[in-house]
Amino acid sequence: MATPAVRLRRATLHPTSRALSPLPLPPPRPLLTPSDLVLTLAPSAALSSRTREALYALFDANMASLSAGSSLAHSRVAKMAEMFDPDARFLILTSCERMPGAMPPTPRRVEFDDVLGFASFRFDTEDTMGAEDVEVVYCYELQLSERARGAGLGTVLMAELEGIGARRGMAKAMLTCLANNNSALAFYAKAGYTPDEIDPTRIAEEGGWEDVDSDGEDRRPDYRILSKLLN
Repeated sequence: MATPAVRLRRATLHPTSRALSPLPLPPPRPLLTPSDLVLTLAPSAALSSRTREALYALFDANMASLSAGSSLAHSRVAKMAEMFDPDARFLILTSCERMPGAMPPTPRRVEFDDVLGFASFRFDTEDTMGAEDVEVVYCYELQLSERARGAGLGTVLMAELEGIGARRGMAKAMLTCLANNNSALAFYAKAGYTPDEIDPTRIAEEGGWEDVDSDGEDRRPDYRILSKLLN
């Protein structure tokens, strides 16, 4: 999930993800998921209002209390606009009976009331400490319902997201995580993610972070920017 400053910078300086990687998305592939689960890949434009409500409800249930009072605290209106930006893509896990080994194509419209989990992402360019920006697949959200946890489904979602990024030629996968979300940080570390060169917490620890709030007080970062090389 990108911070407001990152989103503003992208909007003013960088091409949109549609320019970087226009539709169609890479086709779905067979996935290592239980036979009663379906993973659907879709752009935000294919999501119905009912599906958008289900995705937001899952996000809000997981993140409202955790992010309260932080720089990543959200309002419904602003978060809905960010989540369902035209450049956003979604990997959505639902429970559904299907023939073993079958993988449905991405539908034109996605209708799910009962979402087990999802990952949302965009193709983008990101700053580096050097002169050149880098093309990335940026994971904005990874959310699982309580009953879907502990079954390796977060790993499935991230592996598929990374595979899409690699097939599109993105240099790395990136994400933003609250510094107090220890379980998520442990998960991403196990998946091979490390603090990115532009991670503000890392920069602060090295004494190079300069930021002040409206009262002129030093403001320490409360989130991490993590990344993993893909190509």
